[in-house]
Amino acid sequence: MPAPGAGRQRQAPGLVPGGWTTVEGRVRLTSSMSLPRWSRDPWVWGQLILFVLIGIGLPYAARHVPPDSRLAGLLQPRSAWRYLGLAPMTAGLALMAAGVRAMGRNLTPATMPRRHGELVTHGIYRRVRHPIYLGAILVLWGLAWVLSTWIMGLVVAGASLAYFDRKAAVEERNLAARFAEFPAYRDRVPRLLPRLR
Repeated sequence: MPAPGAGRQRQAPGLVPGGWTTVEGRVRLTSSMSLPRWSRDPWVWGQLILFVLIGIGLPYAARHVPPDSRLAGLLQPRSAWRYLGLAPMTAGLALMAAGVRAMGRNLTPATMPRRHGELVTHGIYRRVRHPIYLGAILVLWGLAWVLSTWIMGLVVAGASLAYFDRKAAVEERNLAARFAEFPAYRDRVPRLLPRLR
């Protein structure tokens, strides 16, 4: 007895440009289904790894370090003062939300702007060119502080600032190539740290 649907399915006899193709009714399946462009951006994966290392790696390391070692003083939370880290976390989440709201349909985690996107310079983007990155730095700083110590919070803040500054630099090269008005905007608005007026 034939398998269900066997009469409707046929296979192309060879390799086609997209790979081996199976045709079933009107659906065409290929072995080379395209992934979203952002998923091929190494900077997107880097920031995901950064969040995983802080959110999961720090507590894991704190649980497995010997309590009498030097690392214990750096990794293991010992004081209620660590909850002060909630302040930068909250500020960071607010900044990220403001950036997402202003970005609208132009939002992408990748360093390459959307194909039909526009340069966003309104809202929070009038104060800082990368508010979402600044928010992520604050969230990571606060998260590390809450999960370990204020010293580790500062270490993570410095590392994430360096990471997102480099990601922003790559993104800005792409923005300058796409938008003629970007250099004037770049000269007018700071990258990550807003100017105090």
